[in-house]
Amino acid sequence: MSRKTLYEIDMDFRAVEQQVDGLKEIAQKLKNLGNNDFEETLRDIGVNWTGDNAAKFVAKGSSLKTDLIENGENIMKIAHALDEAARNMYHTELQNIDRADDR
Repeated sequence: MSRKTLYEIDMDFRAVEQQVDGLKEIAQKLKNLGNNDFEETLRDIGVNWTGDNAAKFVAKGSSLKTDLIENGENIMKIAHALDEAARNMYHTELQNIDRADDR
């Protein structure tokens, strides 16, 4: 098995960090969509549309809003876990290089 170079370790870590940043951005967009845009739309529908179907639509929309926010939060948790795992792996690989160089 060939040993990774410091450059390869650094590039792998940077690639993971970019992916984590992308996940965080997606998570934030989902949360914003649920908290802001979706909320405003549901409020407008509730004001401008009356009747049983309107109430059912708004109820389903509220459920979807909750799902969007929860999914955003879950994706954010995953991104943080990946970030922590990547940092741990990065530091471990650096330690392994130091140990190998000491031999």
